[in-house]
Amino acid sequence: LVPCLLVPTPASMIPFIRDLLCLIIKALKCFLGQLKTLIGIMQGLSLQLISAQTAGNTELMNTIQCAQENAAASAAHLTASIEPIGVILDLAGSLFGIAGVEPIKLPQIGSDADLETLNQTVITITDVVAKLEIVVEALGGCG
Repeated sequence: LVPCLLVPTPASMIPFIRDLLCLIIKALKCFLGQLKTLIGIMQGLSLQLISAQTAGNTELMNTIQCAQENAAASAAHLTASIEPIGVILDLAGSLFGIAGVEPIKLPQIGSDADLETLNQTVITITDVVAKLEIVVEALGGCG
């Protein structure tokens, strides 16, 4: 009888699904924190560049443009880092179905590193986190 009792049932899958979603929420919140910090840096660099251009300081302009390129590269790497979370959600889709939870997918995030795209990414991921938190609360909440 032991093998029969170990068959996954919706009730036995709920704690696992809840814990998986709690982990994903924490990872997405960390991602959002890093992204917001990077956006702040990029906005500051834009203001500094305008100031340097106004002053005609070409050496400072070149330095700030280099820093902007580095920030853009960091943004590209950061937005790419969210892909594994989407893969985990895709893989867990069948488990969600067993537990009676609708499969959850992350929206596509562009590879552009401009401020408008990054701000839209913050809004989109914040919405996803809010929806995941609603699902987790229905499953008993994070501990």
